[in-house]
Amino acid sequence: MRRAVPLAALALASCVDEPRNMTLGFNSYWASPVVLTEVLLNGQPVGFMPEVVAGAADNGEPRFPGGTYAVDYPTGGGKVQVEARWVELLTDRAYAAEVSAPVGEFRRDEPDTIYIVPIFGPNGLLILMSDPYPRSATDFDTKDVAQVCGARTPEADTDFAARRNEFAGLEDALASDYPPVTAARRRPRRNSAARSATSHRPVRG
Repeated sequence: MRRAVPLAALALASCVDEPRNMTLGFNSYWASPVVLTEVLLNGQPVGFMPEVVAGAADNGEPRFPGGTYAVDYPTGGGKVQVEARWVELLTDRAYAAEVSAPVGEFRRDEPDTIYIVPIFGPNGLLILMSDPYPRSATDFDTKDVAQVCGARTPEADTDFAARRNEFAGLEDALASDYPPVTAARRRPRRNSAARSATSHRPVRG
């Protein structure tokens, strides 16, 4: 026997403006490069893992990701849910987090495309960013849609410094000269001579 769907449910479903596509990128704080080991969007895995994320989202400039992917958007019933697992390159510490936000909070590049950039920070910080287009390099707005502190997953801790030739971007990310990490995080194992020989950025105080 066929049952009628309540009108209220039909009205709610018709109001969800789900996109069909998304522009997806990743970024990090400068002193918090990570290796992404798993990312799910609305329960669907993103298939290009592992990926090195070594950005500068905290340097006071437009927060462009290193690259973006144009992919199909997996429907989420009106929300964007991101699940991620990653390892901090400078500390070997692994984290996992889940965060979600209404789909209407994300920038629309086209009527059917939304813009999503997870940003990774120190000590398990994960931000869902969807900044508007910058007007210039010095005139821009930012938009953090949601953020969460990830949970430690010690069983997944990994020393990627010992595997620096394993996949693209890892050697370059480990070659930069980073400032000392905070007391809550382990210090990088690179000695001062190696830092001097491979320095690409000034050390922050």
